[in-house]
Amino acid sequence: RQAYVPAEPLRPAGPSAAQARVYMSGSGWQTVPVLERDSLGQGPARPGPALISDSSSTCAIGAQDRFAIDEWGNLRITVGAGGPDA
Repeated sequence: RQAYVPAEPLRPAGPSAAQARVYMSGSGWQTVPVLERDSLGQGPARPGPALISDSSSTCAIGAQDRFAIDEWGNLRITVGAGGPDA
């Protein structure tokens, strides 16, 4: 699965959130939240789609994927685990 992030500015969705329009293979164009990795705490898995950004990288989480931050601060992505309705 591939995600393409166009060269367009992020649009704020609220005081601490942003969104981006991305193309995800199999899903087409979607507006997804852009989350700052440093602001994500350890906790239960969350559903995609989302972009998770930090100072050196951006991870694309697909609509059927889930992600969580583990106790060591690692971003753990489960591919194909089901989206919001799983």
